Amino acid sequence: MNSHSVNMLRAGRLHHLLPALLIVFVIALSLSPVAVYAAPVHQDERQSAAQQSIAEKQLAEGVRLFEAERWNEALSTLNSAHTLFTATADTEQSALALLYIGRVKIELGDLAGAQAAITESAAQLKESENLAQVTAAAVALGDLYFAQAAYDDARTMYQDAISSV
Repeated sequence: MNSHSVNMLRAGRLHHLLPALLIVFVIALSLSPVAVYAAPVHQDERQSAAQQSIAEKQLAEGVRLFEAERWNEALSTLNSAHTLFTATADTEQSALALLYIGRVKIELGDLAGAQAAITESAAQLKESENLAQVTAAAVALGDLYFAQAAYDDARTMYQDAISSV
């Protein structure tokens, strides 16, 4: 990243574009092929599938509320989605919900809470093979460092995100 780009980041000009990058990665994730097969379904599996479906809807709604800058509603909805994804042992989606929780907390000024959520999300996502989400976590950490005025750390995270694409 050249000095002009760093100055633009410090001036906040590119900071507003970073959530759009995260959204692009989430969309790319949703377009990933999924294997579907028929198998007998038991009561526990139906309940788990219902929880998963509710969690997915809540995550989508939480993202919509985030994009609409309705921070408190987004936080509540994303927390609910995270809880359900955790109950269904969907670590990757749980980590994505945590990532958005961290982003909302940045907007609400809860930088300590944001750091806890984003750090946990990044740790969970490193275990996944989903490059888009790992990159999104690096961008979110960059945003957090930027909000903390830790510009060198922010630049490092943004460079990590760019180099991982």
